[in-house]
Amino acid sequence: MKHLEQIGALGSLPPIILTGRTTDPRDPTLFKRMMELAEAHRLGSHFRHLGLIPYDDVVALIGAADYLLNPSHFEGWSTTVEEAKSLGTPMLLSDIPLHREQAPGSLFFAPDSAEALAQRLLEAGQRPRLARDSVSVLQGRQQMRRRDYAAALLALFENARGVTP
Repeated sequence: MKHLEQIGALGSLPPIILTGRTTDPRDPTLFKRMMELAEAHRLGSHFRHLGLIPYDDVVALIGAADYLLNPSHFEGWSTTVEEAKSLGTPMLLSDIPLHREQAPGSLFFAPDSAEALAQRLLEAGQRPRLARDSVSVLQGRQQMRRRDYAAALLALFENARGVTP
C-alpha cells in the first residue's frame, strides 16, 4: 500500500483490479487492513475487488489489461506471469530472480521500494497503449489452447498405452 500512496499523491493512480480470496491463513486480516489503509489515503476508489471469478474471466482480464502488476517478494513459479506472456500483456514485476527468468522483457522495480514502483507505474502510464484483441477473441484463443492441449495429452496417453515396458 505504501507504494500506491506515492502514486496517489501524484493523482495518476490507475484502477487496480484484484481477484481471489480476501483471506490468507498466514495473515487473516491482511486484506481488510490493506483496504482500510487505501481508504485512509483516499485511494479506495481505485481498487476493484472482483472476488473469486471463473478462470476464463481471469484470462480475459489479463488479456485486456494495460499491465499485469505482480509486486511479490517471492514466487515458486508465477502462473499469472505465464498467462500475461501468452496473451501479450505487458508486465510490471518485482525484481526477484524468478520474475527476471520468466519475463526478462518486463519493467522491474525493487520489491521494497515505493519510489521504484511509483516510477515504473508512471513510466508505464506514459507509454502508448498496445492495440489489444477483444475479450471474445481472447476467450476463443483460450478455448482453442485448451482443446489443443487436451488433444496433445490424449495422443500422448494413447501412444504410451501402445508401448510395452
